[in-house]
Amino acid sequence: MMEEPKVVLLADDDEDDRLFLTEALLKVDADIQILQAENGVELVDLLNEKNFNGQPSLIVLDMNMPLMNGLETMALLKSKPEVAKIPTVMLSTASDKGSSESAMKAGFQDYYVKPHLVQGFLTLDATLKAKYLE
Repeated sequence: MMEEPKVVLLADDDEDDRLFLTEALLKVDADIQILQAENGVELVDLLNEKNFNGQPSLIVLDMNMPLMNGLETMALLKSKPEVAKIPTVMLSTASDKGSSESAMKAGFQDYYVKPHLVQGFLTLDATLKAKYLE
């Protein structure tokens, strides 16, 4: 019996960051399926419309997005018992302690500062794979 591919939901309003994260994740594991959204509203719509076998393995949210930011999206996800248990991590350009603390208080499993270089995305994605996608 073939194992279902791991599914990662990624919400980030920066198209380049989505591309870098997606490319790096696929280099780490070519079998991962990545579904992209430009903001929290699109991510919630994806969750509602997709018929996942099981659950997505991981949700990655950007902190600052239009319509619904990462913290607002997390609050909505936590209110839905069927998705509240999916590991969710915050990815942000903000490196200040306050941003990471507010993310952790909101229920994120981890907080990562966005890398500036493609190599940094590879390192980040290897970490995500080891922690959440094995």
